[in-house]
Amino acid sequence: MLFISIVWGAIFVMLMWKMSPPMSDLSKKSSDSLYSVFGNIADTITNIFSLFNFAKSKNELQRIENQLDKDYIPSYKSTGMYNVYYNIVFDTLGIIFFAFNLIFIVYLHSIGQATTGDIVFTFAVTDRFIDCISRFTGSLQGVISYVGSLKSSLSILDVPISDIDKLQALPIKITKGKIIFKDINFYYEPSKNIFVNFNLTIKSGQKIGIIGTSGAGKTTFIAILLKNFKINSGNITIDDQNIYDYTSESLRNQISIIPQEIMLFNRSLAENIGYGKENSSLIEIIKAAKKANIHNFIDSLPEKYNTFVGERGIKLSGGQRQRIAIARAILKNAQIIILDEATSSLDTETEREVQISIDAIIKESKATVIAIAHRTSTLKYMDKIIEIGNGKIIREGSFDEICGKNS
Repeated sequence: MLFISIVWGAIFVMLMWKMSPPMSDLSKKSSDSLYSVFGNIADTITNIFSLFNFAKSKNELQRIENQLDKDYIPSYKSTGMYNVYYNIVFDTLGIIFFAFNLIFIVYLHSIGQATTGDIVFTFAVTDRFIDCISRFTGSLQGVISYVGSLKSSLSILDVPISDIDKLQALPIKITKGKIIFKDINFYYEPSKNIFVNFNLTIKSGQKIGIIGTSGAGKTTFIAILLKNFKINSGNITIDDQNIYDYTSESLRNQISIIPQEIMLFNRSLAENIGYGKENSSLIEIIKAAKKANIHNFIDSLPEKYNTFVGERGIKLSGGQRQRIAIARAILKNAQIIILDEATSSLDTETEREVQISIDAIIKESKATVIAIAHRTSTLKYMDKIIEIGNGKIIREGSFDEICGKNS
């Protein structure tokens, strides 16, 4: 009977080893499909006003239903059917083992080699053994399914990323904010150069405005300065330190940026402003808010700085979100400030009010300032304006010189 148990156990392990990987793969496939459905639902909710404005609710509903019918339900059904097949195989194997043991012990009893007590003992032990194996198989089935779901969730980690930081990179220390772009060549695709032998020196504390047509490389200029992408050749130095010799996190931690599209956390106003500086006090947060001309508005709210702004700051207007970003940048007090078309998405009146706050920061700050803009009128307090085109500097000069040429 021990020999029978060993043989049965070997068969059990081999079948389990063979049938487990397909179950994991099917579970991953159904999880991928489910996450895709969730993604489309989230995308629809994010664009809910577009859905209303273009009366597309039925179309979007039909689109999700089609995805469920053609992708998720079939994959989920395949997973369920395989689970049934899996259970049938192992339940049948258990029944065979139980029946074989019972028949064998009864046979031994019939020839006088086993007592009635042996039959009872064998029946009880085999029944208990099969019950434990059944529980183990069920638990294993659940674990295998979860492993498939986990593979789906972690599949994003399989996406290769460029290794921008060196293995032994150290934190950078920015004290002056002097920036040099030397012989920079960069492209997203080999046939489409963004920068070709690009050279630019920004002195410590200098205020530089960058203009150019759409696609000229203004945003890319900021991206490579922040090490979001690795240049193909050349050097970028800050305070005579090659940024590729230092960690990206320490670099970005010492640069304040006010982007075009402000993303706020669904947290309090104080937390969103304080995000610019770790362990910032409420006094520091209020001081920054006053400089950004947002304090009076916050102070008028029932919960003041404890007011939650909603997902992505939906409870605030565009101008208010922009001022929160300005306050955050002020609080960070970095040696380099970047304004990436910070007012381009605002209406004229709000833009004027926000621009007043930005101009005040530029005039008061001793930091190096880089401001990207479509309109040169927003760059009147810059020391120099540079126009980028075809991967090079087309022209540069003071505000009066550039505006005079434009007029």
